[in-house]
Amino acid sequence: MADGNANPFSARLVALLVLAGIVAFLGFLFLTAYAPQLKIRGGNGVSPISKSAVGFYGLYHLSETTGRRTDFTQSRNDWLATGFMIVTIEPGTDVAKLKTLVAERRGTEGTKTLYILPKWMTSPIFGKPDWVQQNGTLDAAFSPDLLAVFGRIKFAEGKAVSGGRVRGVRGSEMAGVDVPMPRNPHFIVSGMLPVLVDTAGRTVLGRTDLHNGAADYILADPDLLSNMALKTPQGARSALEIVDALRASTDDSVGFDMILNGVDNRNLLQLMFEPPFLAMTLAVLAAALLVGIHAFGRFGPALPEPRAIPFGKRALADNAAILLARAGAVRRLGDRYVAIVRESAAIALGASALEPGPLEDWLAQLPGVQGCDFATLAAAARDAKDSEGMRAAAYALHHWKEEVTRDGR
Repeated sequence: MADGNANPFSARLVALLVLAGIVAFLGFLFLTAYAPQLKIRGGNGVSPISKSAVGFYGLYHLSETTGRRTDFTQSRNDWLATGFMIVTIEPGTDVAKLKTLVAERRGTEGTKTLYILPKWMTSPIFGKPDWVQQNGTLDAAFSPDLLAVFGRIKFAEGKAVSGGRVRGVRGSEMAGVDVPMPRNPHFIVSGMLPVLVDTAGRTVLGRTDLHNGAADYILADPDLLSNMALKTPQGARSALEIVDALRASTDDSVGFDMILNGVDNRNLLQLMFEPPFLAMTLAVLAAALLVGIHAFGRFGPALPEPRAIPFGKRALADNAAILLARAGAVRRLGDRYVAIVRESAAIALGASALEPGPLEDWLAQLPGVQGCDFATLAAAARDAKDSEGMRAAAYALHHWKEEVTRDGR
């Protein structure tokens, strides 16, 4: 017959359940902390890690796998790094953040920065998170406030020329680039030096030289470098030619900015998982683990804390005695206790009408108890110097009163 009181959960099973709960909770905290960054990993926007047609993951992967030193920019301190950086811009890009990036890049000597403007209006495709559907092109001046960050530069949209090409300007750093003209090309009307132009002479990629050796490049038509442009071998070779021409005379690196695409959305919860606060998080987890081990290894049930002051008359009397002892009032209690015993004995013996002095003389004439009369016991109580002497004298007086008044029988 099965034991109905048997515990269906073993200690090992309970420990595993608790451990699983802790791991799940930490995972929840981690995902909550880094949700903004994880949300843009992949996706269908125009970020450097987007694998959609309008994204630039292909350029990042191509640059990295062909031996070029390639990395993501995930901290604002990286904006001040000398080298070549690619910045992809969306219609909803934060204007203030972009203004800060442009100012810091321009203020760093010897930098080269390529800003790629958006072109297509897209919408996600249900069931295919890395795919997009094109819904037409953006207006070339899609956001005047955002474009005004670069200065007095005018943009426009034109029509593709049949058999048209995009070529590097003779004598420029991209003189060897020659690729087909994109559909519905966007170009720069004025305000920048031409670097790449189409068959009609319109500037597709422009440059602004700065006084400290830095340079800004703006690509008005992203179809030259996006994932869509890399679908052919010629498009991939042309994209690498553009990247190599821009990173020349820098520190030979290729940086893809991720801050404008949401990586900079930091929160306080991330501090738990990053130095220097990661050490504190690990210390708290270790302390919690030790507490758990101690709880599982404890013998017997937890015992309640005893009361500081117990119930009952005896406890009340003991506490009063302790207070009196600490106050140093023991030596003053002898005469008062003698008076209490004297009055109690007088009432019991019918001699309450006598005054204290004659009453004590009368009580002293009564038969003694164990060889001690009232006068001797009263003198011992009045002469007690400490708690032990007072307790012994009080006990003797109490015993004398019980014998004389017959209260103990």
